[in-house]
Amino acid sequence: MDPAVVTRLRLAASNPWVVDAALAGALSIMAQVQLPVHSPWWVRVAMLATTGSLAWRRAAPFPVSTAVAACVALMGLTPDPPSVFGEYLAVMLAAFTVAERCRLRDAAAGLGALLAGIVAHDWRSTQFGECRGSSATARSPSSSGWSAAPSTSSVPAPTGPRH
Repeated sequence: MDPAVVTRLRLAASNPWVVDAALAGALSIMAQVQLPVHSPWWVRVAMLATTGSLAWRRAAPFPVSTAVAACVALMGLTPDPPSVFGEYLAVMLAAFTVAERCRLRDAAAGLGALLAGIVAHDWRSTQFGECRGSSATARSPSSSGWSAAPSTSSVPAPTGPRH
């Protein structure tokens, strides 16, 4: 490779604004491509704001974390909120940056906002909308479809209708 090109790339990579803008751009493209074709326009705009705001993550970590949280929560208003890898990476990067760059109080508030945004996003989701994980409600595939797995805990299995 041409040494002049290598020098320019190293210079660009040493500039945090260039790195963050490139990262935000890459995550924006990834998330937009991963969104379902039938996604409403406002979900696409919210996703773009979620990923695009990362361009300012080092300069303004707390505002970026709250913006990401608000946009993620807004997408939770759809009947089936989008679940794309670009969005997850944006939330993780916002969480890391606010934790790494802010004082404890602001970091805790930023992480709390992100947590609230995630809960609001997943509240109506068909994939994550109900509590899962206890052995009493665990499900496993069987030859006749999905059936309740045997419980090994002392907690009785739920008996009412599932919602």
